[in-house]
Amino acid sequence: MERLELESLFGMIRTVSRSKEDWTHEGLRALQLDGVFVLESVIPNDICETLARLAENALELIREEVGVSRLTAAGESGVVRVPLRFFTEFAFLLEVPDVVAIVERVISESAICHLINAIVLEPRSDSENPSSNDLFQSRLHRDFPRILGGKPLSINSFYCLTEFSPRNGSTRFLVGSHQKEDQTASNQDRSPVSVHAPAGSAIIFDSTIWHSGGANTTSEPRIGVNVQWTHHWMKQQIDLVRILGSSRRGDFSPAVQQRLGYNSQVVASLQEYYVPMEQRIYKAGQG
Repeated sequence: MERLELESLFGMIRTVSRSKEDWTHEGLRALQLDGVFVLESVIPNDICETLARLAENALELIREEVGVSRLTAAGESGVVRVPLRFFTEFAFLLEVPDVVAIVERVISESAICHLINAIVLEPRSDSENPSSNDLFQSRLHRDFPRILGGKPLSINSFYCLTEFSPRNGSTRFLVGSHQKEDQTASNQDRSPVSVHAPAGSAIIFDSTIWHSGGANTTSEPRIGVNVQWTHHWMKQQIDLVRILGSSRRGDFSPAVQQRLGYNSQVVASLQEYYVPMEQRIYKAGQG
């Protein structure tokens, strides 16, 4: 069998099929060489449809809570941060076995969710959407702009709840731009490559890679959920335990509790520290 790890392919984004016996090896090598790959068929169609509908519902709820003007000013008119607040069904995305296997191999078995954002890219014509510059996601950026010795400290699993294609604004990557010390996208010696991925896929990428969303010129929204993973000892973008609340811990499986950070909370008083081990909010064995 030909080994794809022999060279980087800057002009394309690899698609890895889980039907291959050595798919894990192929995916890890693509992540190392290219900084990104697509893992197909990790979410069943019915779950994609359910989560896509809930993402649109959650967008309406966050617009009511935060206000459209504030979201627009932040360049996040289609972003739902922590959709778990509204619908626990999104916890499914923290337990996808083959994605978790990659995360644990690259980060650690005690990796946690740094952020979870639903993104609804609504249809816009070119005249309505000049260069998409009003949207943060449409500008080239890195989710983790820290290079520390070449070892990834953060990776993303961007779940495609609908098809991702250049026509509907699929994510574009500067393939091979990960783990580079240069702080600007303009100095990268390559052009963005758009993802082609069917619904149910996960785009796995090194969080230091330069990427952006495109413009959706179709008649349907492009919907996905971005999950960023880091070590448990790194601060989350939003304190997920605080925003969800300790009382909701029981809404999630033990594995999801750990990945949300319920097992690695920082104590806030000596009274919280001096309790029996089984009652501590920072659990042993976190790595």
